[in-house]
Amino acid sequence: MPINKKFKMLILAAIILLVASQGLQILLNSSNVFQDPNYRLNGTVGSKTYWMSLATDAWQYFQVGTSVNLVTGLHVAGLEYPYFTDWDLGVYTQAIIDAEKLGIIGSGGAYGADWRFDKILTFLESRPLMSDGQPYAWYRTDGKNRDNMPQVATDTANLLVSLNNLKIYRQDLASRINYIVYNRTNYKSQCETVDALAGSINVYDYYVASGFATFWPNRFSSETNTILNNIVNASTVQTYGVTVPKAKLTSEPLLLSVFNFEKPDMRLLNLSRQVYLAEEARYKATGKYTAFSEGNIVGGNDVYYAWEWVVLPDGRTWVMTKDETSVISLTPIVFLKVAVGLEAIYRSNFTQSMVSALEPAAYSQNGFKDGVSENGQVEPSIVDKTNGMILAAATYAINNNHVTS
Repeated sequence: MPINKKFKMLILAAIILLVASQGLQILLNSSNVFQDPNYRLNGTVGSKTYWMSLATDAWQYFQVGTSVNLVTGLHVAGLEYPYFTDWDLGVYTQAIIDAEKLGIIGSGGAYGADWRFDKILTFLESRPLMSDGQPYAWYRTDGKNRDNMPQVATDTANLLVSLNNLKIYRQDLASRINYIVYNRTNYKSQCETVDALAGSINVYDYYVASGFATFWPNRFSSETNTILNNIVNASTVQTYGVTVPKAKLTSEPLLLSVFNFEKPDMRLLNLSRQVYLAEEARYKATGKYTAFSEGNIVGGNDVYYAWEWVVLPDGRTWVMTKDETSVISLTPIVFLKVAVGLEAIYRSNFTQSMVSALEPAAYSQNGFKDGVSENGQVEPSIVDKTNGMILAAATYAINNNHVTS
């Protein structure tokens, strides 16, 4: 091996070690060690060109032949996981709406929005159900259920949110959607679960109740209001100088509530901002980019999926759990979906810097990876939730004129 080639290899090894030891911050000045050689993103961060480029790259995940089955039109939750829940089907439905709004896909033609919406609704009109009419928890892309586990209310909620948005967006599909929700599927058990959430101070429960309220407003609207009141009126704790309520809070359900509901409650918007300010304050105090969420996690031994909580009801802050309750000690992931979501809403130096650091590491030709850990290790999973939220964030930023020239 020529001496100059050896030298280059030594330099590359040194850079990789530096990234591992000093964390994600180094990615800004490391010539993008983890960058896909095909990486490209057009436009300055925050410009309309930038948002369109980001959304187009995220849409690559939902290509037929990548995550979407050519015959059934159904998608998988992750490229390494060939199944989906109703939450995931909601992600995909909303992604199609956003992609068409942005002009990334058209309504007609091969694999256009019409084809995709029809495939989803046809599946929901005919999919296997339990003996009492409840949906199963998991389905395969051939349309069959994976096992005999029943649907959970949380997953139902996200599908309801997206179906309601589809009714608004495509009123010609309203009768099919109403039949699926009110007649074809038995949601009695899931509705009873949501009935019991009124005392909650968990932001996920707010999102779930809000989802059910889109189809049963008389039953769940007041409960949705109660849960949000519980959260914003809870006693508070300070973290890095920012006051937040002692509740179960993380960014993902807050961002989904902003992006997926037509008129988000002002209390929700204020709460989302407080959580954002806490994440920004943590970065300023520690130098660690902070975009807390949930997702797959690298280096977790027996932990493959984790939740990152900005705050918990007992006042603890910056806590990671493996099942929403059991605390684990792992390096947090800086989730790209949250970083991009925060940039869409707040457009700060912090969010722009964070997104700029994450994008090259997370890029792939099949959609974006989940993110990067605080020690610089790329989380390699490529899933619908990350790419769906990026599409939602781009739609929000452009529609609300949160763009630069």
